[in-house]
Amino acid sequence: GTSISADGLLTVAADETATSLTVMATASGDSSKSASATVAITQPEPEPTITGVTINPSTATVEAGKTVQFNATVNGTGGFSQEVTWSVSGGVSAGTSISANGLLTVAADETAESLTVTATASGDSGIYGTATVTVTQPSTPDEPDVPVWPVFPGGSTGPDEPEEPEDEGLPFIDVHEGDWFYENVEYVYENGLMNGVSETLFEPNGTVTRGMIVTILHRLEGEPESDYDMPFTDVAEQQWYAGAVRWAAGEGIVTGVSATEFAPDDPITREQFAAILWRYAQSKGYDVSASADLTGFLDYGQISEYALPALQWAVGAGVMSGRGDGILAPQGTATRAEAAAMLMRFAENVK
Repeated sequence: GTSISADGLLTVAADETATSLTVMATASGDSSKSASATVAITQPEPEPTITGVTINPSTATVEAGKTVQFNATVNGTGGFSQEVTWSVSGGVSAGTSISANGLLTVAADETAESLTVTATASGDSGIYGTATVTVTQPSTPDEPDVPVWPVFPGGSTGPDEPEEPEDEGLPFIDVHEGDWFYENVEYVYENGLMNGVSETLFEPNGTVTRGMIVTILHRLEGEPESDYDMPFTDVAEQQWYAGAVRWAAGEGIVTGVSATEFAPDDPITREQFAAILWRYAQSKGYDVSASADLTGFLDYGQISEYALPALQWAVGAGVMSGRGDGILAPQGTATRAEAAAMLMRFAENVK
């Protein structure tokens, strides 16, 4: 299939395996007169191949009326996109939905016992991953037993002094002692670094925003005042995180998603979180020499260039770990439970 036309147009066949060719031009009036040119042959880059989509978590239990965050990793070879399209099926209520970034909202009136969350690769609609969600209903507390007290002399029907209440631990009904993140949540809550999303819910699988993380580090630092200029046009002075962002930007702890934008309300990714902690550690003069080899993770190629040294340090220092099955999920959204774990490990391991 490799040939050259009468007017000198060389066609290299698609199945050509030679690494070089020689093109000859011979004078029609004198066959002894000719010239040659050397052509180097290269092979086209292989087409991106998507082999699968992994969803984390692969199973979840969520109460009707609550939310749970899912993250997807697209696996394959070549320069394929990590974008996915989220969908949820099996629901009865029209209010049950999933957002473009994988946040599942189970409607308060959802009666289905099970849902299926699907993440479909944008680059290949035939490749997708699924996760199973078990839906539970809010428990209705039993009516408390009414104690029957003996009648004491003088008409009293009870003891003079109430008993001291027992220590009930954390106030969050969605954080239990058997959960892997229990001690992490306990640490950040007791140290005033993170609160619940309500008085009784911590929402461990929920997202944490860039503004929240900077505010937490500001608290960890003792909320120092700063007179740095605010470089970001999307951080208004009246916002609750404005002081923290000004301080972090002035100290070089954050650089924004661009020169003028911080995106404070965007869910923070795992690699962004690692980069912020890394810069914070540097600003404190802590030892950041730890460095792990990340090439063993299946999604190593998804790490942004700016975040690579930060992630090498975070994994090497024990601040961050993978999500299992060889997945680091650098582009995945950090959950509130993961944020609590990273903050606790940072406080304990980095000096």
